[in-house]
Amino acid sequence: MTERVYFDHNASSPLRDVAREAIIGALDAHNPSSAHAEGRRARQILEEARESLARVVGCDRDEVVFTSGGTESNTWAVHATPLGTRFATTRIEHPSITALAVQRDDTAWLEVASDGTWRRPPSEVLADRVGLVSVMTANHETGHRLDLRAVVEAARACDVAPLVHTDASQAVGRLPVDMHDVGVTMMTVSAHKLGGPIGIGALCVRSGTEVPALLVGGGQEGGLRGGTEAAALAAGFAAAAQAAEDERTERSTNYISWVEDIWHAMVRWGVDVVRNSPAESERALPNTLNVSFPGRSGVGLVHRCDLEGLAISHGSACASGSLEPSAVLLAFGHEEDHARSALRISLGHTTTQRDVERLITVLERVLKSVAKRNA
Repeated sequence: MTERVYFDHNASSPLRDVAREAIIGALDAHNPSSAHAEGRRARQILEEARESLARVVGCDRDEVVFTSGGTESNTWAVHATPLGTRFATTRIEHPSITALAVQRDDTAWLEVASDGTWRRPPSEVLADRVGLVSVMTANHETGHRLDLRAVVEAARACDVAPLVHTDASQAVGRLPVDMHDVGVTMMTVSAHKLGGPIGIGALCVRSGTEVPALLVGGGQEGGLRGGTEAAALAAGFAAAAQAAEDERTERSTNYISWVEDIWHAMVRWGVDVVRNSPAESERALPNTLNVSFPGRSGVGLVHRCDLEGLAISHGSACASGSLEPSAVLLAFGHEEDHARSALRISLGHTTTQRDVERLITVLERVLKSVAKRNA
C-alpha cells in the first residue's frame, strides 16, 4: 500500500487523541437542560468546555455560543447586519461569507491587494452606512494575515460604529488570538480546523451585542440558538483548542522552517513556480504555502499527487474538484491561468520532518512527469 502523507490541514485537521478521549468520555452525557443529576453532569461538561474555549480565544465564557461549525457561525454573523445598513467584507472570505455578500445589492467591498494590504483605507469604505463588517483573521488559501486592527479602528471612528466580525477559523492554534484585545464584536471558530470533531464550532459574541436568535426553541445557548447542545462534541472541541494553543509556539516554529524547506526545494527543481503566500512570517499563517505552476492544472496535479499518496489541495475544500480558477487568487488580482495552476500545502499537528521530505520527493516527481498544457 502506498504510504500516505496529509498536507490539507486548512481543510480539516485530523482528530487529536485528546479530543477523541474527551468525546468518548462524554458520549453518554444526557440533555444539558435536564434538571436531574444526569442533566446537571451534562451541563457541567458543556460549561467546562465553554470556559476552556473562552480562555483560548480571549473572551468571556458567556460570550461563547456553540454552533454546528464555521459556516453556520459566519452565516449567522452576516444576518446580524442591522436593518437599513450595508454589509462590508472582502472578496477573499470563506464562501459562506462571500456567497451572501454577492446576493446583496448594497455590499461595500474592502479590496485587498496581492500582498494582503488594503487598496483603500477601511475608513473610506465603512463610512457609508455600513452596519456590519466581516474580515477574516487569516486567509484559508494563501495564509495572508489581514490588518484587522485597522478595520476595528476605522469602525470605532464612524459616527455610528458598525459591528465587526472576524472568521478566525484558520488562526486559532496557529496565531495568537484574543477577541477582546483586537476589539472585534463577533468571532467565528471551527473545531475541525484545529484537530477537533467535525460538526461543532462557535460564534463568540461580545456581551451587550444585540444579535437575532439563530434558532428558536428551548432557549439554549442564552436563547440565541435553540436545540439540545452536543456536550460530547463541545468537550472534544475544547480539548483540541487547548492542545493546539499549548503547542502553538513550538509548532509554529517548525511550520515556518518546513514551509521554507518546501519552497526552496521547488525553486531548486527548475520549474516555473510563483509563491502566492507571503514570504514574511509575520504576515502569514505559519503552516500555509500556496504556489502556482503556470501552464499546469492545479486540479490535475492534486489528482496525480493523490495517486502517489500525497494529500494536498487546489484551494478551498468548499470548491474541491472545481475546474474553476481560485476565486481568492482572482480577488488578489492574479490572472486566470495563474489561479488555475495553484496548489495549497497546509501543515498541522500530525506533520513530521519525514512527512515534509516525502512531500518534496513526491511533488518533484509529479511535476517533472506532467507536461505543461501548452507544451
